[in-house]
This record gives sequence, structure tokens and C-alpha cells, in this order.
Amino acid sequence: MVQIELPYASEVVAKQYAPPKTAWALCAGLVAPKSRGEIRLKSANPDDRPIVDARFLSHPDDVKALAWGIEMAREIGNSAAMKDFVKREVAPGKKLQGKDMEAFVRNGATTYFHQAGTCRMGKDSQAVVDAKLRVNGVQKLRIADSSIMPRIPAVATMATCALIGERAAEILSKKA
Repeated sequence: MVQIELPYASEVVAKQYAPPKTAWALCAGLVAPKSRGEIRLKSANPDDRPIVDARFLSHPDDVKALAWGIEMAREIGNSAAMKDFVKREVAPGKKLQGKDMEAFVRNGATTYFHQAGTCRMGKDSQAVVDAKLRVNGVQKLRIADSSIMPRIPAVATMATCALIGERAAEILSKKA
């Protein structure tokens, strides 16, 4: 759950519900999605942009989890404890079920803008980097950022990235 001191909404939800400029948001978040996307090279030409297919909400459990989170946010926002801070619920403004809730989840979904896991570290054939941050199949190239995370941490990604950077410095200082 994330509380934001501004009328945070996706473009679709903002158009549909028109939250006032003085609104604040209580947003359900999905830290451990089951949906998996991919990034592929378009070609061997380094000037070609990679092909990114995020596949957001492609796993039905992700939609269910966000629907549950939205109901929790509504319960918190409409609770007696929040009465002094709430004039009215803007979106969705009522209990949604079935296809209506699924549409609200899909129309309202955004990212935290902390992409991670696109070049995950591991030992299997799907891993992109090894434990020493070396890119599999590419000599003299290492990756040391959030893309190597095999799972998205349930903490601020910046802190995890700082630790990855510390580990990279340690590895490079030993010429591993």
C-alpha cells in the first residue's frame, strides 16, 4: 500500500474520474508480480533499440491481488480513523466486482518506475549474469544495477542497488 500526497492516477482513470487537484491517493501495489515480460535484442546493431514486452498483468493472480489491494485501500480510506482526512472517495467510488473490477485494475495500473529483474542473476539457462555480475556469453561486460535482481525486493530498490554497487566494487577491486 502506498499513500501519495497528490491525485495520483493513470491517464485512463484520471480522465474517467477527474480527481481534484487537492486529492491524495491510497494505492495498492504489487511487489511480487507473477507476470513475466522480456527484453530482446532487435539485432546485433548497437544503435537498434531493444524489444521490450513488459506483459504487465498477464498472470491472472496479479489482477486478483491488485483487486484485493484496491478493496483494502477502500476499506482504509473509508474507515473511521481516516474520517478527518477524507471528503469523499473519488475512484472507484463504489464496490466493483467481476469484469468491472478487472477493468478498473487494468485501466488504473501504473508502475513504481523502479524496473528490476530484466537481466537476472542466476545459474540456470535463463540467467543473464553470473554471481560475479559477468554477462553470460559476453566477455568483459558486467551489469551492476536493479536489472540483475532475480526477484524484486519488498524494500526500496535504491537501497538494494546501493548494495549491488558495493558488491560490484568489491568484485572489481579483487579483479574477480
